[in-house]
Amino acid sequence: MASRGPSSPSTLPIAIAMAAVMTVVASGLCPARCRCDDESLRVSCAYAGLEVVPIQLNPEIRHLDLSNNRVTNVHLTFGFYGNLESLDLSSNLLHTLGLENFGMQQNLIALNISNNMIHTLARTALDGLTSLKELNLAGNNISEISEQAFKSTSELEVLDLSDNSIT
Repeated sequence: MASRGPSSPSTLPIAIAMAAVMTVVASGLCPARCRCDDESLRVSCAYAGLEVVPIQLNPEIRHLDLSNNRVTNVHLTFGFYGNLESLDLSSNLLHTLGLENFGMQQNLIALNISNNMIHTLARTALDGLTSLKELNLAGNNISEISEQAFKSTSELEVLDLSDNSIT
């Protein structure tokens, strides 16, 4: 019996299926109600009704818009996206940024966390944001900021803390 080569009719459907699966894995999965563009590496999940940060997106994304959702926690969610340049978490239900949740975001330039319910900016909340130039924390309820909160953000050019409870 002759062996079938890689281009035989019975192996072709398997090769096509494997290529499709590999493409999905490489590009990630786009959640319902989100718009994902793998060419521009942009994802918009604005007004998508999300309660958690999706972790199945393309790991190469550069711009992520999660504004106007119901996200309450960012603990251990951005480690999947080390190439982010801009992140919009505005108008969610965040009470804290946690500790060291941005450790993999050395490329992040713009971070918008306005209009949430953050009360405290802890010492390590912004650790890892070494390239951050714009930070918007307006419209929270921040009343306490650690002296060391901005130690990692030496490139920061624009900081908006308006409409908070800072005294």
